[in-house]
This record gives sequence, C-alpha cells and structure tokens, in this order.
Amino acid sequence: MQLFAEKYQCCGCTACKHICPVKAITMVSDEEGFSYPLIDRDICIGCGNCLKVCCLKNLNRFSSETESVIGYKAKDLSIRMESSSGGAFSMLCTYVISRGGVVAGACFDDSFRVVHRIADNLEDCAKFRGSKYVQSDLGDVYPEIGAFLRDSICVLFTGTPCQCDGLKNYLSQKKIPQDHLIVCDMVCHGVPSPMIWGEYLDFTGAAEGLTDYRFRDKRFGWHGDNITAIYADGKERSNTPKLKIYPTLYFRNYITRPSCGHCIYTNYQRCSDMTIADFWGIEKAFPEFDDNKGVSMILVNTPKGREIIDAVADAGEVWESSFEAVAQEQLERPVHFAEDRERFWSDYRAKGFGYIAEKYGHYDLYHRIRRRIVNLIKKYR
Repeated sequence: MQLFAEKYQCCGCTACKHICPVKAITMVSDEEGFSYPLIDRDICIGCGNCLKVCCLKNLNRFSSETESVIGYKAKDLSIRMESSSGGAFSMLCTYVISRGGVVAGACFDDSFRVVHRIADNLEDCAKFRGSKYVQSDLGDVYPEIGAFLRDSICVLFTGTPCQCDGLKNYLSQKKIPQDHLIVCDMVCHGVPSPMIWGEYLDFTGAAEGLTDYRFRDKRFGWHGDNITAIYADGKERSNTPKLKIYPTLYFRNYITRPSCGHCIYTNYQRCSDMTIADFWGIEKAFPEFDDNKGVSMILVNTPKGREIIDAVADAGEVWESSFEAVAQEQLERPVHFAEDRERFWSDYRAKGFGYIAEKYGHYDLYHRIRRRIVNLIKKYR
C-alpha cells in the first residue's frame, strides 16, 4: 500500500490514520517538521480505506460552488478587536454553543504549539480566535467529532480547506451522518512548519514566560501585520526584529508545506458550508464600512451556510458583496514558493535557525536597524 509518491501529494489531514481499522498508520514528522502518514507493513491488511479517504485522491467529492459573498462586522467591538477580521467566527460559535453544540478549532496549548481542540463553552471558544500561522496538530479531533455527531450533537468545525475536506471524507467513509455538522474553512495562505515555529520561539526567547502571542495585533490597526508577545510579568514586545523573523519566513514562502504549492482549494469550489477570511479590498469596495478594526468576508457555499448566516445577522452588520470585490490571490492560485526554497532548507539543516534568521528572515544588521527605525516612526507618529 502506497499513499503517495511525492510529499506534495499529502496535506497531513490525518484522515487516513483514523480510518485504518487496524491502526497501522502513524503520523511522523519529516526533516521540515511536517507530519506524514507512515504505514506499518506488518500490521496493514491492505483494505485500501486509507486511499479511499484521502481528500487529495478523491477530488471534489464534497465541493460546492460558492452561492454568494457577504461582508460582516460584529456589533460588539471587543469581539472584533480580539478577532483577526470582523468577528464572524465568534458569532458562529455563539450560534452553536447556544444550541448545546460544540466547536472544534485551533488554539495554543501550554507550550504554544498550535493544536485542534473541542470546546463546549464560549470562554474556551475564545481561544480559537485570531490567526495562527502554523499547521495545527489535529490529534484525535476527527473521531471525537464523529462521536458527537452519532449522539446528534451539533458540531462546528473550523480549519484549513484540506482539514475540512479530510474530516468530511473521514465521516463519509465511517458512514457517520453529517446532518448536525457545520463546516467552516478559511481562505488559506498555506500552512507553515510547526518545527520552525518551535525553533523561532526558542531563538527569540519568546517561549519563556509567554502568556499570549498575537500574529496580528489589531491595536495597531487591521491593515498591517503587527506581532505582539505578552509575558506573565505584564511586559509586551511588538514588532521587534526578532519577533518579525517568523512572519517574514512565512510570507516569503520558505516554510510552507509542499502540498500548499499544489493546493486544489484555491478557487470558489469549496468543501465547506461557509468560508471566512479578511475582507481585503473593503477600503475600495465599501469604504464606508472600513474603520480599520476588521471586516469579515464570508463565502456562503451551501443552503445550510445561508441559514446560519441569516441566523447570526442581527449580531452584526451584514451586506451582500460580489466576487469582484473580494478577489484574493489565495482564491485564484496556490502558494508560489520562494525560488530558493531548497537552498533555505539546505542552509537550515547545515547551519541552524540563527543562520536562516539572518539570511532569509531579515535579521541581519541592515534589517534590524531598519526595523527599529520603522518602529520608532510608528511610536511617535
């Protein structure tokens, strides 16, 4: 049994691991820190379930064409300020929790690894808010969701498109009814390496006493990428040259999973009930709604998605938009890797994180000085 020939043919969704009836598959990290399924040939019975459940081998099984485009802003400003965009996700959580359901989303664990967890209250759901630019560890979330659905408990699952598709394929193969499942994916720029994230935390010293990390601190405005680390003693650091290393590596497309360069979900054929993202371009399409505190863009993909959006409409400002107004690169084509990506990984293996931080992460002397000047300008502007 061979699941894939090349690494770009696996997104790491874990559906194959959980569908295996004899537990012959484990997820093992490679030299870039991404998890891939490893089959124990001594246990495998050759049933082929792992091939049937693979979302990259069974394309468009659950795809829906986007029906409409929505702009959304939560009326509660505190919710918007704690969210990456306009607070649409928080309103979905309120909808589900108020009906006795549960929410599965990505959060930081105690070591600031990004993991998927299930919450049954709004306080825990709040941990799922905000962008987390790391591929999450799904753990046993798929079978846990299956158990809730068997008991007819409403479940909201949020994740990358491939995680959403993997879940739906898993549930379908297990013949678990999905009537009580709500799936919400995101417009994804690609998932970065958990290993590099861990190296970055160690290099910057951010992990020592860290109580919160914000990939996008909206106190500086929604339209910028502002990093903030908050510590147990109350101190905060924002946009320092060290803190900016990781987002620089990410947005220069050095540390993204190989499958992201071949992503099949970068279009309006979605595998979810709804898709959420930042409403980039709002300042041109609907400038009257842009207060620099965040606006959500929602793609409504199914009748179930439309029903839910209508149900949460009173908690926010909602307006119909268009495909032209929300055009984004990640809805048109996969991530384009840096041309020297292979050299980056070769340098990392040979010389370590400190070297790539300087060479590729703008932590050399020139960029450190430049970053400090930019921060001073922002401070006294």
